[in-house]
Amino acid sequence: MKYAAGDAVVFGTCGATIVRAITRTESAGKTWTRVVLGFPFDSADPDEILEILYDHDCLGLLSEALGSGGVPGVLAVLASPLPDREPTSWGSVRETYATMIGEITADAYIEQMPAVLSAREVAMVVRNLTARQNGTARQYTREIEHWEAPMLNTARAVLVSEIALGAGIDRAQAEAAIDEALAVHRPPS
Repeated sequence: MKYAAGDAVVFGTCGATIVRAITRTESAGKTWTRVVLGFPFDSADPDEILEILYDHDCLGLLSEALGSGGVPGVLAVLASPLPDREPTSWGSVRETYATMIGEITADAYIEQMPAVLSAREVAMVVRNLTARQNGTARQYTREIEHWEAPMLNTARAVLVSEIALGAGIDRAQAEAAIDEALAVHRPPS
């Protein structure tokens, strides 16, 4: 088992959290692994308890959370310059995000599961879509589309939880750090 109780992990669109418990049971001739996650991570009494049941050791839906050493790199991605021109297909951004994070199901086999986006890739999605949403990306001709707004909100929530957990700060401080990094892209007033 790659993870143990107390480890920091990221679970799809739910974001970063701490593994609350891992138990094993035998049923129907198989060994089942039950992983208990609580969201939000910084709550002693979480709003949402998620129990994942696996019939194998590899927990493909979980990925390692951003460590404290990775936080400056992710904030640097948010503050980095926008691409020179708008990607030819923003749909490819949506497909990548939806496939890698949004549409992972608990009953999928490991070999069918895509890789989970890294925090840096999520930061790129947040940076680019935030610039389009705020109208600060002069090189992009289109505004944010209706399907991109929920994707931006989810990606930002995942990023907030990863930065907060990785840096050992609360979610409000993580939001402020993200806003500060994204402020580089705002035109002077």
